[in-house]
Amino acid sequence: MKCGYIFQSNSSLGDPVLAISSSDSIPKLKEEIKALQQKFDVLQRRFWLEPLEPIWQYRGKFYLGKTKDVEDKDQVTPFLLANFVDASNKTLYRRRIYIDLGIKDFNSSLCWMMQNYPIKFDAMYGFECERDMTNVATLRDPINRCISETAAEKMGYTTEGTMDTLKVYHNFIGLDEDLETSPQTRGLSQFLKDIDIQEDDFVVLKMDVEGIEFSLLERMMANGTYKLIDEIFVEIHYRHPDMQPFGWDIFEHSLSDAQALFTKARDMGIYIHPWP
Repeated sequence: MKCGYIFQSNSSLGDPVLAISSSDSIPKLKEEIKALQQKFDVLQRRFWLEPLEPIWQYRGKFYLGKTKDVEDKDQVTPFLLANFVDASNKTLYRRRIYIDLGIKDFNSSLCWMMQNYPIKFDAMYGFECERDMTNVATLRDPINRCISETAAEKMGYTTEGTMDTLKVYHNFIGLDEDLETSPQTRGLSQFLKDIDIQEDDFVVLKMDVEGIEFSLLERMMANGTYKLIDEIFVEIHYRHPDMQPFGWDIFEHSLSDAQALFTKARDMGIYIHPWP
């Protein structure tokens, strides 16, 4: 007999007692509890995240006149995931990994993360297609300036240690591997496998990939790769009159497309921010 639960009368107490009629009920109950916990986790993370503000092109401080820097990132710092979870706990997380897709130069997002993210990363990986920065030794001076007498130094970063744990690739990043492009294209899912990313790693990913983010995120959501990433920052590119001064009229997607993508990702439980 394969049923859920039945009530039996207890002869000594006279009260109905919940009885399990089959051992099949226990695994099913555990699955239901797990599903409820996952839904709760999604709701909790949505509570931690900043509100999406497409009316301000996801750059509220700039469009409200609170900063002259259109790339001001202070608006995201109160909502960093490591403010809410114990990412430094080595019994909970095997490694702390930062992956930067589109680094431009060391003083951009790499240095910002070292100075502002609330944990010290054990390893950092960067991709840049326009400049060959694979020789990390050439980055010694900007690394030293980023760390010396800053929050990065207080976090425990050193110049030598950063040079040992930073790996930079001169490649495009895409959906799949493509050896015919110049430079060659690395597939994101394959790259995560190559560096042995596991679900017990704490992984932060930043994308600035000039429009490819739409297809990358859709692929991650479709194949489950997103489950390997704890937090994502995306500079999302779209056509809009307010963004024409920055040359964004070349992009095919709309602001509505961007908002729909962010909403879909958050509904799936992805801890994702707009990156200015």
